[in-house]
Amino acid sequence: MTIHEALNILKPTSQDDLKRAFRDAAKRYHPDLCGGNPEFMKLVNLAHEMLSANKFWKEQTIFTEPSLTDKLAKIYKIIKFFKDIKIEVAGSWFWITGNTKPYKAAFNALGFKFSGKKKAWYYHEDKYRKLTKFKWSMDMIRARFNSEELKTDKMKAVAG
Repeated sequence: MTIHEALNILKPTSQDDLKRAFRDAAKRYHPDLCGGNPEFMKLVNLAHEMLSANKFWKEQTIFTEPSLTDKLAKIYKIIKFFKDIKIEVAGSWFWITGNTKPYKAAFNALGFKFSGKKKAWYYHEDKYRKLTKFKWSMDMIRARFNSEELKTDKMKAVAG
């Protein structure tokens, strides 16, 4: 297993965050828990061991563009041509800001939802259930999940 593969399994944002990322993955995949996956838990353990042993993994990894799942990559290929928008990936979520009004129908068709308080469209491919009443601002989301802006293709931009 490479450091990059280990990072994709646990998705820690820093060396200090590694413990939390491991605990979250263990709660989700431990075979003794409901819905656990023993094979994936072996990968989680291996990733944790690798990242714990190598204290300098953050400096060794250069993120040119976040790795996207197949479904997120397909959506990105469509929306990267939209004009005057900002596309961010925070964890496994897309956040779209900017002049999004002309693309409202397209975002709805792709399964995006609109957050009026954040004035942003968002997309997450897994089922998500909020566990607390805590309100996250966009700045908090960016800081917590290491948000990265994806490039838009300005040469072939499509107007709404």
